[in-house]
Amino acid sequence: MQYIIASHGNLAKGYKDTIELLTHFQDIHAICAYREEEFPDNLIKLLESFPKEEMVILFVDILGGSVYQEAVALMKKFSRLHIIAGVNLPLILEILLRESTEEEIAESVNNAKEQMVYVKRI
Repeated sequence: MQYIIASHGNLAKGYKDTIELLTHFQDIHAICAYREEEFPDNLIKLLESFPKEEMVILFVDILGGSVYQEAVALMKKFSRLHIIAGVNLPLILEILLRESTEEEIAESVNNAKEQMVYVKRI
């Protein structure tokens, strides 16, 4: 399984750095859209570098944002691509540490929603 975080700006690198610090997990790719080489060309090149049969989980920062839209457009060409939008760090960590199936991904998304709380009200 391959893992990619794609974001506007440098958020993806920040997530990658934090994940490596907390878990020593090294097999995650960061795509910082509009900061590095041309996006989505860099994402396409990365997807093409993976074995065709290997599942790819792509975490994107904003549901409906331009990174998301470019990624969704690639789903026809890359049928093994699974996109999770609106990610947070607990969600990424849970999926990485589980090596998730589609059902487990959906469960992880629901679990991540519980991680967002307005602390003053609890």
